[in-house]
Amino acid sequence: MRNIRRWLWLALLAPAAAHAVTYPLAAPSAEIRFRAYGIGFLPIDGYFTRMSGTLTLDPEDPFACRIAITAETASLRMPDATITADAQGADFLDVRTYPRFEYEGQCVGATVQGSLLLHGTRLPLSLAITRVPGRWTAAGPLRRADWGMGGRPALAGPEVQLRFTTTLPR
Repeated sequence: MRNIRRWLWLALLAPAAAHAVTYPLAAPSAEIRFRAYGIGFLPIDGYFTRMSGTLTLDPEDPFACRIAITAETASLRMPDATITADAQGADFLDVRTYPRFEYEGQCVGATVQGSLLLHGTRLPLSLAITRVPGRWTAAGPLRRADWGMGGRPALAGPEVQLRFTTTLPR
């Protein structure tokens, strides 16, 4: 009985633990970008204009997080309309058949361990986390062929660098 009272007393005196905070992920404060390398060295950049999701962070534990994000594949934008149309076509995103992609994961150390549903295929994908004051980023490579998008490997390169970024309130 004495131990129970002691635990209750300590629980009452201990400062309240901070709770995790969930941030909405939507433009303009958040973005999903990618970079491929055409012909192996020319950067080809793109981003999605319609996306939504959440990022949950624990102020007490900088290595604790959870992310869930979805984007409409038809909202892809690139510097050139012809390249955008090609990337939205059957050899790449195939936006008519696969209208969205989604990523879900949780932090494990300095990475997000999660899964990416893209082009009708869900596979594990780990992303490295970068934090600077007011900004949270998770980024990493994916092999296009693993998700069934192997078309034109010389032109678009075998890998795409995927990056989720959000601005956090101070």
